[in-house]
Amino acid sequence: MGEAARACFMLTRKKGQDLTVQFFSIYWY
Repeated sequence: MGEAARACFMLTRKKGQDLTVQFFSIYWY
């Protein structure tokens, strides 16, 4: 997991966008 991915994850987490978080989880794992 790169810094960019982590940054995006933190941003989406702050916004509370569950769909986006799930997308990144599926994409990165």
